[in-house]
Amino acid sequence: MSMRLSIILAGLVLIAGVAFAVDRVSDNGTKSYSWRYKMTVEVETPEGLKSGSAVREVDIKFLYHFNPGSNSQYVVRASVIGEAVVVDLGARGAAFAVLPSGAYLDVTQTIEGPPPLTLEGEEYYSSLAIGTKANMTPDHYPWLYTFTDLNDPMSVKLVKGGRFNVKQQKNIMEDNFESIFGQGVTLKSVSVEITDEPITWGIEKWLPWLPERKNIKGYLGGNSKPPYDDPTKTYLNGVEFSRGKFGSIRKDNKNER
Repeated sequence: MSMRLSIILAGLVLIAGVAFAVDRVSDNGTKSYSWRYKMTVEVETPEGLKSGSAVREVDIKFLYHFNPGSNSQYVVRASVIGEAVVVDLGARGAAFAVLPSGAYLDVTQTIEGPPPLTLEGEEYYSSLAIGTKANMTPDHYPWLYTFTDLNDPMSVKLVKGGRFNVKQQKNIMEDNFESIFGQGVTLKSVSVEITDEPITWGIEKWLPWLPERKNIKGYLGGNSKPPYDDPTKTYLNGVEFSRGKFGSIRKDNKNER
């Protein structure tokens, strides 16, 4: 085998071992970075350890924007597509680790590296090797919910996470695992892993009403007419369970740097 061919093959092996996508630069100066990651949620139960996972895709774009009065040349757009992680607890029900708009930070907040939403940071994270994995710290855990009736979005309940307190104007953290699912049921861990697996879709098998949410105003736990109050104080509208599949249900998050 020639030296030239050996170098080419070595380069192909290296490329195959890094994250789903590396950076791209368009003709107008836009720089794009993306990667896929698998989130795995583990729950301890008296029947043994239960887990669920979902693959999501992150896309970060640095749009060239010349502004003489600014130190930054770019406007940053960050988005994530995919679905909530479903943990099947059998007769006890199911727990859903939702996908907020800020989930594009799941990897950058968990795997040590340069600051996120910077060119240096996104070049680093989009080049991580497949299989790079780390456990989330509890302060970055996704919020988890359940439904007492999977066919009824209004039956939503907060399992673990924040419930908005109108009086205090902030989220009050709660852990309702045992009160909802029974004694001995607790959240064990949440991890993220860089992967090249396909994005996970199909949560509508669990939540058959979800595809129609794009046509309905209001919150899951409230009514669909003004003033759109939500007695459950969960303030979910459906996009937190699936982003990028059901048309206008997808919402992106914009950050200017």
